Amino acid sequence: MVRLYHLALDGEEHSLLLRGLDSLKDELKNGKDMEDCIEAVNKLIVKVGKAPVKKFKVIERDNDAR
Repeated sequence: MVRLYHLALDGEEHSLLLRGLDSLKDELKNGKDMEDCIEAVNKLIVKVGKAPVKKFKVIERDNDAR
């Protein structure tokens, strides 16, 4: 069974996520036998980078109002 996850990120968060994944990939390159991990991180970078942008409205409500 495949599970899908959705993240709500603004532009800055999206950029931070991609930079963090790239930094992780660079750190993994220094390790031994990490090719599988590097490949997984590369796939994740592509998925996050090509993920469609969907705009939505955030409605904040007071939880004490119930």
